[in-house]
Amino acid sequence: QKGTGNITIYNAADNSIFQTIDVTTTAVNMEGAAWAVINHNALLSTKSYYVLMDAGVFKDSSNNNFAGITGTTTWKFTTKDKRANLSISDGTTFNYGNVTVGNTSDKTFTISNTGIGNASSVTTGTPALAAPFGYKGGTYPGTGGTCGATLAASATCTIVVTFTPTESGVKNDTILMSYNDTEATVTTTRAITGTGKTPANIYINENNYSFGDVFVNSSGEHSFTVFNIGETSFTSMAADAQSAPFSYKGGTFPGTGGTCGATLAGGGNCAVVITFSPT
Repeated sequence: QKGTGNITIYNAADNSIFQTIDVTTTAVNMEGAAWAVINHNALLSTKSYYVLMDAGVFKDSSNNNFAGITGTTTWKFTTKDKRANLSISDGTTFNYGNVTVGNTSDKTFTISNTGIGNASSVTTGTPALAAPFGYKGGTYPGTGGTCGATLAASATCTIVVTFTPTESGVKNDTILMSYNDTEATVTTTRAITGTGKTPANIYINENNYSFGDVFVNSSGEHSFTVFNIGETSFTSMAADAQSAPFSYKGGTFPGTGGTCGATLAGGGNCAVVITFSPT
């Protein structure tokens, strides 16, 4: 049965008082003759505590006082981690790679709750993503994303983040997700990076080139250099057929001795060989 006095819960780390409970209140309920239920405040995860009791807080069936607990190790315990724990996929840094200026690359990230608590108030953190990065469609969780304000334990959801470079160069940012882990507001992050590349830009040197005087039924030839002054590869390269008396040397692109192929890397160059065969 209940007597009088206090039950005190201490933080083991610094011996500070976590909670003092008066045994005479409804916070302490007797469950039969041998058990008592102590309704305490919510204990924090992964923390160590110990309990002290005044002499006389409980009495036996003969009305004798319980001696109490005075030692800091008699009733000591450590709580389990009951919090939510969110993580963002594709760590430690996700790289969008090379993206042509003016184009957009989408990435769907998976958010996982590996904790045993339910996450609440889930949203994008501060600072928000800045251009050229952003949530697809402009707002969290991005068009096609499934994340909302809560995420249950062991559950997953998705966000969609885009990279839309407007200039050449490497860009970096960090995705921040803010949530309440059942005890406090915390954040999880994922670093992201991407490189803007200027579009392919092809030109041929020696504009308006003249073969000069060439005898009838003979041929003159010239090797022209093709430059890609952009940073992005030029693909599916092909040339229009030449009209007689001009042709690719040997009859086909890029001409015998020419080096051009189907692609030309950014900043690269190659050669085509043209003949002039007047008749």
